[in-house]
Amino acid sequence: MVAGVSVVGASGAWFLAEPLALRGLVAAVAAAALTGAYLMRSWDRAAGLQVAELTRARTRDEWRAEERIAELEQDLEESRELRTRLETKLRRKRVELAGLRGEHAGLLRRYANAETERASALEGRRQLAIEAAAPAPELPTGRSTPTPAAYRRADEALLNLTRNAALQEARRTAEQGAEEEGPQGKGAAVTGAGEHHKHRRPSTTPPAPAAQTPAPNASAAQP
Repeated sequence: MVAGVSVVGASGAWFLAEPLALRGLVAAVAAAALTGAYLMRSWDRAAGLQVAELTRARTRDEWRAEERIAELEQDLEESRELRTRLETKLRRKRVELAGLRGEHAGLLRRYANAETERASALEGRRQLAIEAAAPAPELPTGRSTPTPAAYRRADEALLNLTRNAALQEARRTAEQGAEEEGPQGKGAAVTGAGEHHKHRRPSTTPPAPAAQTPAPNASAAQP
């Protein structure tokens, strides 16, 4: 519009010869020039404001981007620290788990040993009961004159009596230990009693038989 008014004013200056018309045309062109200058200035100001706003928005976006990057880097560092702590904790848990597995294996071995000792103790008790229930051999009464075989049988009978007494004592000790300490204590008591019986077993040797004097003949004694 301003350019059109300027072109019309310049063209009219060529065709008009009256001074009044020329003055009016110049005034119109000047007004158009002022209007154009004002419009250009306002447009320039608006463009400057828009550029400044865009610059501020860009700067604000850059700040936000930098803050976001800093937050992400901080989150990354925290994640790495957390990962390190979790890995350390996991290693400790693995070590504890390995220790618990070792303790569990040890307990299983102890349990197996205890069961073996218990089975041995029960077998020993059964053998002791069988030996205690067996009757003692009786001495033969057919001969009145002692012989070396009779002395040997008498010694064996004494040994059997001593063994039976020791077995009964061990059985009573084992039963008392079972009531106080449980199955393991019972096994230990029976085993200890068996060893004590072995140590206390007498080792007597049969005495030498006395010299046998022949009895006098009844027919020879008569006058």
